[in-house]
Amino acid sequence: MENLDQPPVAGRILLVDDSNAHRNFIRQHLAADGYTFLQAANGKQALETLAQHEVDLIILDHNMPEMTGMEVCQSLRENPLHKGAPIILVTANNTADFLAQGLAAGASDFVGKPYHPQELLARTRTAIARRKAEVELQEYRQHLERLVEERTRQLVHADRLVTLGTLTAGVAHEINNPNNFIVVNLGFLNNFWVVAHPILARYAEEHPTSRLAMGVREVKEALEGIGNGSKRITEIVATLKSHAKGGQPGVKAILPANAPVKDALAILLPRLKKGGEVTVDIPEGLQLPGNRQQLSQVFINLVTNALDAMSEHGQPPKEQKITISCTDKRGRLLYKVKDNGPGIPAAILPKIFEPFFTTKGETVGTGLGLSIVTTILNEHGGKISAVCPLEGGSEFQIMLPAAGEGG
Repeated sequence: MENLDQPPVAGRILLVDDSNAHRNFIRQHLAADGYTFLQAANGKQALETLAQHEVDLIILDHNMPEMTGMEVCQSLRENPLHKGAPIILVTANNTADFLAQGLAAGASDFVGKPYHPQELLARTRTAIARRKAEVELQEYRQHLERLVEERTRQLVHADRLVTLGTLTAGVAHEINNPNNFIVVNLGFLNNFWVVAHPILARYAEEHPTSRLAMGVREVKEALEGIGNGSKRITEIVATLKSHAKGGQPGVKAILPANAPVKDALAILLPRLKKGGEVTVDIPEGLQLPGNRQQLSQVFINLVTNALDAMSEHGQPPKEQKITISCTDKRGRLLYKVKDNGPGIPAAILPKIFEPFFTTKGETVGTGLGLSIVTTILNEHGGKISAVCPLEGGSEFQIMLPAAGEGG
């Protein structure tokens, strides 16, 4: 057998079937992809093998003596030491009830008997690719968490924060919102839905008023939301990398002045649906040079802070109003983000842009939002200030170079 100490690049597959001929058939039709195979003739051997070796996929026959494939699935999923390799359950039973039971037991996908070589190969490739993506994402997430913890410990004992430290610690703040949408097993959920949807859709047609039927109609939108959250995390990590390489804000382009605002409001749409009215007054034709993702982060933070302040002050969502405007001031663009909330007390106004300063409490805010805004604007040749208008509320003023004026 091939070296078991180092998993192959293509992936390692455990074949579980009491028929040696069936195992050989599978190996023959998957060998061209370069997989390494472990084999077990029954469920007990499979569990013993998995206790010693990690695999990327388990192809598991259901109809075996002593312990069925379904029982093996259940045993694996209940074992906290099992690392969650996807399971393709091989069965001649394709009834809706059986497939539903298999999914509940822990199967990720199904292959029917008699085998169809192209289907077997396609499902194997999909499962292996998903598994590797999950492992890479989990490893990167753990790396990011260790990085945040390390930088945070350094910053707690530092008298003053260097730029890189601020930005790195800022990841802890910025990753909270998109991380609420991320699910490591997004790939699994999409593949699961491909298998489960036809089954559940038939049930929904027969029982249109059931809670399950309502859920079936909402799953696709939920998966898209998770995907958007994952994309947002990717953008934040890319920003961290660019800063670590030298503090540059990344690729700049000439942008419509309203583009970062539109992006920010699109990301905040789920919250704005619950309350809060944002009015945008930015004339067509105004442009600026900048990194679109980073500038959108500026407006995400400012709008979020305004909504938080109004909510904490007891202001009903339907009464929360924010206006975002932009005007050309002789080659400089002046943005104003104004709300009708409680305003900023004069005593804390000079402190609000300092790292870790927050009025939200330690369990709610980190005090890094406005510090990150300041850093992003500095790197774009801009600046930010806050005022408390006589008519009430808060107003943040942002000055940035217009296109052709330092871009």
